[in-house]
Amino acid sequence: MTLGFKDTMQDHAKAWQLVRFLRDTM
Repeated sequence: MTLGFKDTMQDHAKAWQLVRFLRDTM
């Protein structure tokens, strides 16, 4: 369960990085 939670948090971080990158580009 801990590993799954960790993976989810990593995916969230990646998604946020992508959102921030798109915002800066726009």
